[in-house]
Amino acid sequence: MFEFSGGTTKAADDRPNGRNDFATNGHASTQSGNECQKNSPQQHPQQGIAAIDTLLQFALGALVELGKELVNRLHDPRFVSMVFRTMHQARGQGLIGRPRLNGEPHWAFPVQNPVMQVGFHARPVAITAGRPKWTYRPSTKQDGASTPALPYVLGAQEFPTACLVVITEGQWDAIAWAAAIGWLRPGQPWPPGVTVFGIPGGTNWGSLRKHWTPLWPKAAEFLLIPDADEAGRAWKTGFAAQLRPHALNLKVWALPDGQDFSDFYQAQPLSCAEMADLIECLGLTAIIS
Repeated sequence: MFEFSGGTTKAADDRPNGRNDFATNGHASTQSGNECQKNSPQQHPQQGIAAIDTLLQFALGALVELGKELVNRLHDPRFVSMVFRTMHQARGQGLIGRPRLNGEPHWAFPVQNPVMQVGFHARPVAITAGRPKWTYRPSTKQDGASTPALPYVLGAQEFPTACLVVITEGQWDAIAWAAAIGWLRPGQPWPPGVTVFGIPGGTNWGSLRKHWTPLWPKAAEFLLIPDADEAGRAWKTGFAAQLRPHALNLKVWALPDGQDFSDFYQAQPLSCAEMADLIECLGLTAIIS
């Protein structure tokens, strides 16, 4: 083993009496030269070649397995696009956090009312099969108080005077939308007059109206992007019906069955210009940049 002292490296002798493995009290080792030669690999070249061949085969097998894993991940759009691009892009702009909860790294989405941040929703960074387990803080169990199911918000400061409000089902989809349309590009300010909400779940949209009504914009167009499942389809008759009297214009984007916006975008990536055209094709006239 080695110790570092004063910027230099020195060997540390762990054996009693400070004796060296190859010398005792200044005298050379008593091991005979013949014995050393007998055990030398140079006397058994075939054994040495066989050992090297085994090692190379093992290394080659490990590389093949690693290559397979990389190929699998590169073909998983969630792994490449959502984790390495979208989420790190959002984190770089301070829009999400990456704390360690119970020893495991998480993506943390801050949630806020119109006045201040009141907590966060977090999910593990690692992608596993099945639905991810979300953590909500503060919680009654851990903190003695709970946080209402408030939405994740991008461009909250623009909401009172917004001309376009996009509402997705899910915090992840809000990030994906903003990244897809180019609003999270490094060095680019958030577009004026635009707010994006990510509702935590298909049935928690009531918290948006309850907590954000005091700042509701007077002349905003709304684009709702629910998941294409039973809860999401209910937005047309429930959520949309409540919002329509308070919107200059309102559209609901029906995604393909079983998909959310992240799924749709990974299967059919659109350029920023195509995303802007999509807003226009949906019948929204808000000018965005």
